[in-house]
Amino acid sequence: MKNYIFALLVLLVSNAALQAKTAPYSEELVSLNRAEVTLYGTLWLPTTNATTTLAIIIAGSGPTDRNGNNMYMVNDHLKKLAQAISKEGIATFRYDKRSIGASKSDKVNETNLRFTDYVEDAKAWIAYFRKDKRFSKIVIIGHSEGSTIGALASIDAEAFISIAGPGRKADEILKEQLKAYPNIYGAAEKIIDSLNHDFTVKQVPALLMSLFRPSVQPYIRSWFKISPTAAVQALSIPILVLQGSHDLQISVQDAALLASANKNAQLIVIPDMNHIFVELIGDEQANKDSYSNASLPIIPLLPSTIVQFLKTL
Repeated sequence: MKNYIFALLVLLVSNAALQAKTAPYSEELVSLNRAEVTLYGTLWLPTTNATTTLAIIIAGSGPTDRNGNNMYMVNDHLKKLAQAISKEGIATFRYDKRSIGASKSDKVNETNLRFTDYVEDAKAWIAYFRKDKRFSKIVIIGHSEGSTIGALASIDAEAFISIAGPGRKADEILKEQLKAYPNIYGAAEKIIDSLNHDFTVKQVPALLMSLFRPSVQPYIRSWFKISPTAAVQALSIPILVLQGSHDLQISVQDAALLASANKNAQLIVIPDMNHIFVELIGDEQANKDSYSNASLPIIPLLPSTIVQFLKTL
């Protein structure tokens, strides 16, 4: 019996060693010093390529970290996407934006944060990896709000991929999303209109404080000024616009607006994909429940479409 257990342990260790040797990618933790904060991210490198394409993944709005999670929901959608792409021989890098996850710093005051800070951080990452001779091309993949950040930063990249990116200004989309909550919509609409005219709203109802607290209003005002279509229109690189047909937050029409803004853009709608890349056949409640279910896989068509696009560059 002892010999059997020993042999089993040897076999397990040998298998683990073999898997480590044949792992499709390795991991490096990377940091970047900025004026007020140090940014942190995860680089996954394919073990087969000496020089390769690097895909930098930018997370969406709110306190969403490099894996696609926040304090309210864990689903790992960005981590799963990076994993699927890296397995196909393409390097990926995803990072925590300033004030989020490991990049959180007491030196960054929310009142001083602007949308352009995220754009400049993304550009800084591009410049950082541009010096790394392992990478022949740098591509930006932006998800949701990260799509707009990515479009503005991709002036320095070889290609841009938008996933569930808004095609309209943030104030218009925010109003559309808040219509689902009639008890707060009236007050929210007034606040949005005020911020859109560069006014500060000092009296915010308790139910809306998480969205419109005074300290975050300067950021929101800067965000409202950004046109996603204008950002895409300014690019002269290959562009891929991806959109799920079952997205509760961003519509296919938004994706069409983005794609139509640039002659270099191609639009692909992925059937049954929701906002966090899950294949959804169920109702709206099942869609919402998926946001907090990390066991659900992402739809395979998403990474395969991205890889196919990247391999044509």
